[in-house]
Amino acid sequence: MPATPLGEFLIPPTFADEEQTFAARKLWGALLGSVVVLSTLLLVEATILPESAPRAFAFMGVNAVLVFLLLWITRRGWIQTASALALVVFGGIFMTAAWTAGGIRAPAVMGFLVIVGMSGILQGVTGIIIATTVSILLTLVLFDAESAGRLPPASLHHTAFSTWVVVAAAMMELAGVQLISAWITSRTENQAKALALERERIERERHETEAKFVTVFEASPDAIVIT
Repeated sequence: MPATPLGEFLIPPTFADEEQTFAARKLWGALLGSVVVLSTLLLVEATILPESAPRAFAFMGVNAVLVFLLLWITRRGWIQTASALALVVFGGIFMTAAWTAGGIRAPAVMGFLVIVGMSGILQGVTGIIIATTVSILLTLVLFDAESAGRLPPASLHHTAFSTWVVVAAAMMELAGVQLISAWITSRTENQAKALALERERIERERHETEAKFVTVFEASPDAIVIT
């Protein structure tokens, strides 16, 4: 049964360069995982706090549109650009969520820990340093705005249970990204090992064939002319 255009779009892209394919698949997994976890979190939040439903669905829609745009950019082969934009997108979502829900005390601030974890997977050491620095500065802005009374009236008031749900979801998202990265890394390493073994087998068979030809050539009592 042929895949639908949407189904084909959701399949990670493959490039001629193995490292590019590996990076694209890590980003692909992180983006799709974020849609699943964030959407689930917002649906649970809307169930626990019915007044948050319009806000939750708005965030779900914005996140889905931006993630599909990032998937399109990734499929074009612009992996580093998509990775950097992904961190900017999630930073903007978590900053907006915290800004409109009480500032530095809002559970959405936990999202910055997810961003730091994702940056390490997608961008390496440099990404960790940049993401950590930016996250600290953004949370400092939230602290300053709350202290100075510059925040808008909170559109969402969390209960103890809803706060726990958000924190647990942030931990699950970070764990999910780590697991996806570990799975893709393991699968890529196994494929590389299998390819290396196949090359060794082909090379060994070539040497064996050459050795047999030389043996026949040298043992033949008749002249052999190669044209």
